Amino acid sequence: MTPAALQSLLTAACRAGGADAASLAVRAGGETVTVAFGAATQALPFRMGSIAKSFTAALVHLAVRAGRLDLDRPVAHWLPDLRLADQTAAARLTARHLLTHQGGFFGDIFDDEGCAPDAVARHVARLAMAEQTVPPGTLTSYCNAGIVLAARLAEVAFGHDWETLFREVLAGPLGLQSTMARREATGPEVMITAGDKIPAGSPALRALGPAGATPYASAADLVAWAEALWEPPPAGLGLFQVMSAPEVPSPSPSFALGFGPGLMRFSADAALWGHDGAVPGQASFLRMAPGRKVGVALMLAGGDARLIAHSVLSPLLLALADCTVPAPPDPAGPGLAGPERRAEIARISGDWQAPRYHIQVSPMDGGACLCFRPAADAGDQTESYEVILHPLGQGAFATLLPGSAIPTIQQLHTDAEGAEFLAFRGRLFRRAG
Repeated sequence: MTPAALQSLLTAACRAGGADAASLAVRAGGETVTVAFGAATQALPFRMGSIAKSFTAALVHLAVRAGRLDLDRPVAHWLPDLRLADQTAAARLTARHLLTHQGGFFGDIFDDEGCAPDAVARHVARLAMAEQTVPPGTLTSYCNAGIVLAARLAEVAFGHDWETLFREVLAGPLGLQSTMARREATGPEVMITAGDKIPAGSPALRALGPAGATPYASAADLVAWAEALWEPPPAGLGLFQVMSAPEVPSPSPSFALGFGPGLMRFSADAALWGHDGAVPGQASFLRMAPGRKVGVALMLAGGDARLIAHSVLSPLLLALADCTVPAPPDPAGPGLAGPERRAEIARISGDWQAPRYHIQVSPMDGGACLCFRPAADAGDQTESYEVILHPLGQGAFATLLPGSAIPTIQQLHTDAEGAEFLAFRGRLFRRAG
C-alpha cells in the first residue's frame, strides 16, 4: 500500500472518528512507511499504554532464556517476602500466571509509590491488600498489578530497576530512539492531551510504568519492536513463539481472542497478534503477522479510538497480511428471542463486585441495564455510567461503552465449582452475596 493510500485511509478514519491527532506506521516487505494526521508528526511519540506490557514480558522471557527465572516455578522462590491477601494463592503463583493475566487477584491498584527507583518494589509490597477473585491458573482477568509483579521478577533477576532494563536491555540495543520508559523534563517533544496527568519529569505512577502508565513510543518504533520480537538473534530478540504460546482463554472476544505469555491473539487462525493500550486521552494499537513479516502500529489522541482502529486496521491487515479481523457484534441484530432471551437476562441480573468497583444489572425492555460505579479510591475507571446489554447467547452480551460507536462483548464465565463471574472490560466480577 502506497504512502498516499495510507494517508487517505488514516485521514478518512480520523475525521469520521473525531481524532485530534494520529500516527500510523506499517512494516512490510522489509520497509517502514509512516503517516500522520492532525497535530501529530510521523516521528512524534505517543503514550503507548498497555503495549508496554509486551516490553515487560520480553524482559521476563529474556531472564528465562538466561537461566535466571522459570515461568512455571512459584514466584515466591525469587520473592520470598511476597504477600497477597490469599497466601495459599501466593504460594502457587507463577510468572506464567502473571503474563497471561491468570494470577486471579485484583489488579487495578493505582496508588502513587513515589519517584525512587524502588517504586516497583513498593507497589509489590502493597499487593498484600490484593483480594483473590479466583485461584491462580483458572480464569483470565486483566491484571495491571500482575504485570508490575512480573517486572519486579525481572528486576531481581537482572539486578536493575525496570526503567534501566527497559532502556539498556530493550530500547537502546534495538535502536528504538523515540521510545522511553517515561517522559523526562529535558526529553523530546511528545504527544500531550488534555487528560494527560503526567507532566514532564513527574514521578507520578512510576510504579505502573511496566503496565503502561508512563512509557512513550512513536508508531515507527512500535513496528520495529514487533519485528524485533519475530526476528531471531542477532537481528532481533526471537521471542514471538514464547510470548504467544501456550495461550489461555480471553475474558472477552472484544478484548482479544486469546492471551499468550506477553501477546494477545487477534485472529481466529492465530496469524495475527499484538497488544492494545489506553491512557487518558490517548490509545494505541499494535498488530503483527509474523508469518507475513507485517507489523502495524496506530497511535491516537482523542476521538472514538475503537471506531478509528477498526476502520484502519481491518482493511489494512486484510490487504497486507491476508488477516481477517473479527467483526464487532451487532446489538441491533436478531439476537435471542423468547424464553432463551429472558433466561440470559435473568442470569446476568443482580449485583456483581470487585474491589473498588460495583456493578448492578437490572432487566429492562429489550435487554438489561448495567450500572457501573467505582469506589472513591478506584484506579483507572473513575466515572459512573450506565450501558444497555443485549443478550447474544452462551453468556455473551453486546453493549456500547461510553464514547464508542463500536459494540463490545461482556461475557459470563463459570469456574470449576459452578460459581459465575462477569467479565466486564476484561476484569472479573464476582456475584455479590
